Order: sequence, then C-alpha cells, then structure tokens
Amino acid sequence: GFLADSYHTPLLVFNNPQIPNNNRGALGLGPLPVDALTDTTLALSKAGAGAVAFACTTAYNWKDDVSRRSGVDIIDLLELVAQKVASDGLEQVGLLDVDGTHLSGRFRDCLERNGVKVVLPKENEQKTVMGVVADVKMGVNPADGPVDDLIKVVDQLIERHSIPGVILGCTEIAIALGSAESRPQIKYFDSLSLLADEIICRFHGENDE
Repeated sequence: GFLADSYHTPLLVFNNPQIPNNNRGALGLGPLPVDALTDTTLALSKAGAGAVAFACTTAYNWKDDVSRRSGVDIIDLLELVAQKVASDGLEQVGLLDVDGTHLSGRFRDCLERNGVKVVLPKENEQKTVMGVVADVKMGVNPADGPVDDLIKVVDQLIERHSIPGVILGCTEIAIALGSAESRPQIKYFDSLSLLADEIICRFHGENDE
C-alpha cells in the first residue's frame, strides 16, 4: 500500500455536464459530443494532463476523432478491457452496456480482435439494463431493485451461452452490480476499475524509471 498521500496519483478532473449525452448522440437522437469532448480534453491538456481518460464508455465512440483534433493521448479503455479479458483466458464474454455502445460495435470489434467472442442481452433484457442505468443515475439504491434486475440478465446470459465472465461496461452498471455478492460461477470485469489501474500504473511506472 501507499505510505503517504504523496505517493497517490495526481489527477485533474473536469466534470463537464455540458457535454451532450453520449448515448443519445450515438443513437442519432441528439447532438454529437465530439466538439465538447475535444474542448474538455484540450482544457485538461492545457492544465497539465499528460493523457486523458473518458469516464463514459460510450464516449470512446469518438476517441480517435477527439485525439486527432486535440493532439492529446487518450487512454483506450476498450483495448484495456479486451486485453484483460483475453489475458485471463476467456474466449467468450457477456457485455452489459448502453444502447449507444452496442450500436457502434466498437467494443465488440475490439474484443473480437483480441480473440474474445461477445454475447449481448436480448432486446427485452437490454431494456432492463437501460432501466437500471436510468434508475442509478436518478439515485435509486441498487439494493432496492437494480442489482436484482441485472443479476437476472446475467443469469440469462449464463444459461444461454455458459459464459464465464461479464464486462460491466457502464459506470451505473458497475455501481449496481458492485453491491452484489461475489459469485464463483461468473467473473465481472469492471471497465472503470481497469481504467483506474492503468492510470495508476502509468504514473508510477513513469516515476519509478
């Protein structure tokens, strides 16, 4: 563990609620967030950030555009998760995420490039997932329903495909299932936890050289 606060990773956080809704943008139901993501990335860079990470998986639909326009290194969350799943030896995994991420296919394509087959919830199950995301955003306690709803979706994926793991590809999904009891028959991959690990490793790796 860390011996003192001085060993912690320095972070610049820009919580910008004016960025248009990533999911709606991906679905063609609202404005694209590329300009706002680029401006936010540039602001972090000018403040001293050496690299930028998006806390929203759907925002990675525009990672390449934002990186090209800003000239800033954006840590690739999708690739991090795909490499972790592959390195753990899983050949097939379930993916829980919002509609906009599924529609773009970027997460699925990234996993398949790493040799991992992806299975998705059925349409009615995906509606349940989106309902859970909305509930958690509104402050509903996961124990009051969302966690049980997600576990039912996971159980259906296991029953149909015998998957050994599930990717928690959205902040709200990770919050909901993070309160569930561990289950030996399934491994959860929390995408944002993997991203946080990468940020810490980057900083301490650079400073230990």
